[in-house]
Amino acid sequence: MSLESKINNLSSTLELTERRLESSTKDFENDVLPLQGLIYELKGDLYNERGRTPDAFQFYLRARNIYIKTNNGYTDSILSSLEKTATDLPYIIRSQIIDFNNFASKLDPEYQTQVDKISLILKEK
Repeated sequence: MSLESKINNLSSTLELTERRLESSTKDFENDVLPLQGLIYELKGDLYNERGRTPDAFQFYLRARNIYIKTNNGYTDSILSSLEKTATDLPYIIRSQIIDFNNFASKLDPEYQTQVDKISLILKEK
């Protein structure tokens, strides 16, 4: 096999592999990540029902961060869950405040009023 033939063969294989990877990545982002977000949201609901509000709060943040990555909605429901959970929190740890602030900084301005309300609740903890 000539060198040029080997290079063409490798080039074709590389191109095919890149297309497969790109397709897999899109499938992952479109199919798997939203499901992971839903799982985190459901875990938040479960921990909330069990009275483990600090864990619930953290799972709601994880869910929303995934929804942001995948451009899925659910902002209203997650913010409502975070607000209710924040109200019921017996305490808040610094890392959760940092996580919330990072999450809040990625939201559209239309959610600022609700973000401010949650921030106020967290400051009181």
